[in-house]
Amino acid sequence: MAAIGTGTAKMLAEEGFKVAMQEDALTSRHFGNSLVPRFNQDDRALLIQGEMAGNMLQETLQQKCSTDKIVVYRTNELQLTRSDKDKLTSNAYLWALYTSPTGFKAYQKHVTNINQRKIACIGQTTAAYISRQGYKPQFIASNPNFETVAKELSNCMQFMVQHSTFTT
Repeated sequence: MAAIGTGTAKMLAEEGFKVAMQEDALTSRHFGNSLVPRFNQDDRALLIQGEMAGNMLQETLQQKCSTDKIVVYRTNELQLTRSDKDKLTSNAYLWALYTSPTGFKAYQKHVTNINQRKIACIGQTTAAYISRQGYKPQFIASNPNFETVAKELSNCMQFMVQHSTFTT
C-alpha cells in the first residue's frame, strides 16, 4: 500500500495496514512519478480516491501498468450555523487560509467581498483555482501540509509586520 503524506500513512498503519511506500509528494504527478519505477508492465494497480480527485495520478500510473480507479467518497458542503456565517463575514480576520478549491468555492457562496482578507493557500492546486476565479493569493505554501503552512505563514506575517506591509 502507498500513501501520500505522513498523516495518511500513520492512520493506515494504526488501522493495521502495511504501508510499503509513504511519499510527501507535492502533487499527484509527483506521487505517481515516485510510484512508477516500482511497477512492472504486467502489474495492476487499484487507485482509491475521492470524488474531487483528478485523473493525473491514474494517467501517470497507466504509463507503466494497468490502473483502475474507484471513487469511494464524496466531499459535501455543510450547512453553516449562524455563528459560522457571522465569522465568514466578520472584519475580525485579516487572513483566510484555504486548504482546497472546494473550500474556496463554498466560501464564495457566503462572502461578497473576497478581497476583505488576505488569501493564503495550502498549495499550488488551491492557489491555481483561486487565481482562475480572479483573485490573487498573497501566500502559497511550498509544501502542501499543515506543518509547512503554519511555519511559512508565520514567517510571512512576521516579514509583513517588520516591513510595514501588514495592513488590510
